[in-house]
Amino acid sequence: MYNQFYVFTPADWMDKMRTAQDPTVTFKAKTLFNRRVDEITWEQGSAQTTVYVDHTFGVPIEAIQGTEKWDYLQMGINQVAALDVTRPDIR
Repeated sequence: MYNQFYVFTPADWMDKMRTAQDPTVTFKAKTLFNRRVDEITWEQGSAQTTVYVDHTFGVPIEAIQGTEKWDYLQMGINQVAALDVTRPDIR
């Protein structure tokens, strides 16, 4: 039941890229969401997987597997502060 509701994160896609069999990396001048990206594709079962990785930070910002698509538009990488995780009543 958990797998039915689980949403893949950028970290999940990074793990999938590391374990992909014969991935193809395309370094073309592509832009996605106003960011320069590198395209990584591989076959996984009968579906093709394409992940667009932010060229500057190396983090997936879009993934397409078969007919499903995941977008990661508002990521905060190494930007969590104590105020972000402190309960409002004890600030």
